[in-house]
Amino acid sequence: MLGVGHWSLIVHAALRWSAPAECPQEDVVRARLAATADTPLAGGANADVTVTRDAQGRYVATIAVREARGDIGLRTLQESTCDVLADAVVTVLGLSLESPAAPPPPVVKPAPAPARIPEAPLPNAASREPAAPADLHFAAGLLVSMDQGTLPAIAVGGGLEVAWYPLPRLRIEASVLRWIGQSSSVTASSGGTFDLTSGTLRACWSPLGETFTFGPCVGLDVDHVDAAGYGASDLVDTDATWWAPSIGALVRWQPLRRLAITGLADVAFPLTRPTFGIEGAGAIYTPNVAAPRGQIAAEVRF
Repeated sequence: MLGVGHWSLIVHAALRWSAPAECPQEDVVRARLAATADTPLAGGANADVTVTRDAQGRYVATIAVREARGDIGLRTLQESTCDVLADAVVTVLGLSLESPAAPPPPVVKPAPAPARIPEAPLPNAASREPAAPADLHFAAGLLVSMDQGTLPAIAVGGGLEVAWYPLPRLRIEASVLRWIGQSSSVTASSGGTFDLTSGTLRACWSPLGETFTFGPCVGLDVDHVDAAGYGASDLVDTDATWWAPSIGALVRWQPLRRLAITGLADVAFPLTRPTFGIEGAGAIYTPNVAAPRGQIAAEVRF
């Protein structure tokens, strides 16, 4: 492995940069490195940097530095965004170029043996931004939702959600909602009131990018209805709980690193459908076979 002093060869050598299209290109990286080293780069290909993406979507840079005598030093860096990775590569090379251990220009005898590569990672230059913080794997937020088919009429509710990102594109979320109560009548003088509480566990996959994502979701809802009658003494099925698998799609927009807005549309399919009614007066309502729902949430990532 090359010492810090050997990297000063880049001052008088060229940089070859290979990276995906969304990354800073070679002329941009050259300009950043020239500004850091305070010395323009000349022809040749003594510093090769290749940027790829790994299975987790992170950008990985492999840096190869070749001395005039043929020795090659290798180093690997990785970051969550390519622009930050480019700055990290320039910072490492820039610090090495500015190191006091670097040998003087070859107008006299060669400099002494190079210093050892430090065991700890090289810090960022003071003039550069710090490396990007660790990826954000969790989120929590507030949501509002609408439902048609679980209560007698269209229902509106609100609640809390938490989410976990075990993989960059996989989202596991749980939410709990309380819905605005409703009443429905059988006759002019009798009917029932209904209060709905629901919870959901859902998994979503987002095949698109990071700032704006869209993808399918599957979930499992549990709905609980508390019912009470009025105008009559007996209400059939005063409370009931049922499970409902769901399928839908989630769209997420992340305008800031820690703030995201999500929108969801799905349909729940109750496994059981209790009938609520007044004893001797008839049924008030039965949940639908399929209950479409939509929700919007604002969440903070951490």
